[in-house]
Parts: sequence; C-alpha cells; structure tokens
Amino acid sequence: MAVYIGRPPIWVPIPAEQARRLRTLGGWFAMLTGSAAVVLAVLVVLLGGQLVTRYDVLVPFVYIFALTMDVFLAMTGFLVLNPWRHLRGEQIELLLVQRSRQLLGLHWGMMFVFAFFLTFFLLGLLQTELRRGGQMDGWDWLFVAVAYLPVLLQGVAFFVGRRLYPRPNI
Repeated sequence: MAVYIGRPPIWVPIPAEQARRLRTLGGWFAMLTGSAAVVLAVLVVLLGGQLVTRYDVLVPFVYIFALTMDVFLAMTGFLVLNPWRHLRGEQIELLLVQRSRQLLGLHWGMMFVFAFFLTFFLLGLLQTELRRGGQMDGWDWLFVAVAYLPVLLQGVAFFVGRRLYPRPNI
C-alpha cells in the first residue's frame, strides 16, 4: 500500500504518438542540456585557472557562482526535463508535469540571481586587475562567456520544456 504525502499522483492517458515524441525529443533535449552543463563546469574549472588575478580573494566566489549555475543547469537537464519521470507507458503524471514547469521558471530565476552575484565578483576582479596595471585578455573573456552561457541555455530549456510539457488541467 502506497502512502502519499500531499496529493496522490494523477496519471492521465495520452496518445501514443505524443508519448513517443516526449520520450525521444524530451530525452534527447534533457540529455543534451545536462551534458552541456557538465562540459561547461569542466570548462569553468579549466579556464578559471587563466583568470588575470589568480591570487585575489574574489576568485573562489567567481568559481562558486559559475559552478552553481552549471549545477542548476544539470539539475534541469537530468531531473526536471527527464521524460522517464513523467511518463509510464502511455500515461503522463499531471502533478509532476506541473511541478516541473514551475521548477523550470525557478531555476531560470535563480540563474539570474547567481549571474548578478557573478557579475559583482567579476567586476571586483577587473577593478583589482586594472589597479595593478593589468588588462583582460582573450582567456578571461572566454571564461566570462562560458560562465554566463548557462543562463542562455536555461532560458532555452525553459521555453522548450514548457512547450514539451503543456500546462496540465488539474
């Protein structure tokens, strides 16, 4: 006997073609999003070693916020958009779809918060470097581009995920 905390799941039958489309398109998109997050996290670590002020106290904060954005993107890909969580045969679970749609918005909103703090610490690094007489080179700008790419990918995941999983009528 299953014990539910809150509302029990609501499984609703869907057409076989829609279930197949969700499994293929949703599965590929979820895997690509999660894999891109892992690759971006590796690139953040590798390119972060090239930061202009490696011995500055702000560098760990830059790493923390850049990697946290990659973690949120990976969670979106591997957990929120995963069609195997939402489907059972040719049935879809409506409450989980509703929660997933909400999480897509929450994750994208959190990305903007982390991007704001990342910008704050990157500007601090830039100010410190300019005071020392240095300048930003190509590796630093590549790090900045890779660090902010999860915000763009999360936006794509938001719109594609909400298109894949239409609003449930509960």
